[in-house]
Amino acid sequence: MHAIVHIGAPKAGSSAIQGTIHRDRAAIARQGIYPFLPSTGPLDRALSARFRPDQTRLKPNMRMKFDDAASMQDWSRRCWEELEAAVRAERPDYTLLSSEHFFNLPRPGELLDALGALFSKITLLVYVRDPVAHYVSQTDQQIRGGVRLRDLGTPAGFAYYGAARLETYLAAVGRENMVVRNFDRANLEGGDVIADLFAQIARITGRRVDWTAPPRRANESLCGAASAWVLGTNETFERFGSGDKAVIARRGELFQRLRDAEALAGLPKLQLTDPELAALIRHNAREKIDWLNATFLEGQIPLETAAAPAHVPDDAEIRARLRDWILGYLTPGNLGLVMREVVPLSAPEPAPKKPGKAPKRHRAAAKGAR
Repeated sequence: MHAIVHIGAPKAGSSAIQGTIHRDRAAIARQGIYPFLPSTGPLDRALSARFRPDQTRLKPNMRMKFDDAASMQDWSRRCWEELEAAVRAERPDYTLLSSEHFFNLPRPGELLDALGALFSKITLLVYVRDPVAHYVSQTDQQIRGGVRLRDLGTPAGFAYYGAARLETYLAAVGRENMVVRNFDRANLEGGDVIADLFAQIARITGRRVDWTAPPRRANESLCGAASAWVLGTNETFERFGSGDKAVIARRGELFQRLRDAEALAGLPKLQLTDPELAALIRHNAREKIDWLNATFLEGQIPLETAAAPAHVPDDAEIRARLRDWILGYLTPGNLGLVMREVVPLSAPEPAPKKPGKAPKRHRAAAKGAR
């Protein structure tokens, strides 16, 4: 039995991939690939939280689902039991697993040992992103997650993908069992990560895999003006609070309203236009980028490095430039547009529910694939 394991990396299309797996699970299973979905809870944490006992505090999005870190880890262990029972009962030729949190596990060997107890073969699928684009996307997500300006990561301190973790995976499974793709539209099959995912799965399995659900964007960033406004509200938000599910729910609804607002659709999103700070990110990541290019990205569009900028600002200057960069999107006109969405004249209609829990009988789909 062969496991195809998408391990991220973070900020490289993982939410869109998991959304497609959830929506198209039956069609994927009919084509001989069992897509594991937990009976309850989020797919991205289902099989990864078990290996993070070091995480003792829950970020806002997880506080909506769990009372504390221990209950999340217990749930993850039950998800592994679900996976083990399904695989041993149905014995599918291929099983598809996905979590960007696999990428950053402190001890990847624990995951591989657990997978090795179930599967005779493991292929890892990884998407890596340009470091500057990754930094900007991470900054947007940190802002939505409640991080205050003084705690935001800076370009100087930005830790690009850990080559050491990929080296651990590489040593364990071998180069022939790792597919690493540059998450660049010009590099992806059809210019889309979902099309590219299934193209890679087809190469791994030797069979074409079709999906019926159209690709959707997921976990999208806000426009720059909205991000700047949210950053201001973070000064009164406790990122690691407790008993605040109602507050987190209202924040989530507001973020979705800001994403969906037609009046904000034309406003620019965060982009790091400061060439010195962009060069600093690429220069600091140059050894990891060179390793990724040489080890995995031959024949693909390579990731770019940069020479050291002539002037390397200190932390105080960088943080001041970071604030000027983000708040620069909040012009008087843009602020007015954002505030009209934040303060509506009447109660906004509730957003349509997104796919949440997987059906409890999702294993039936795997049976149809046999």
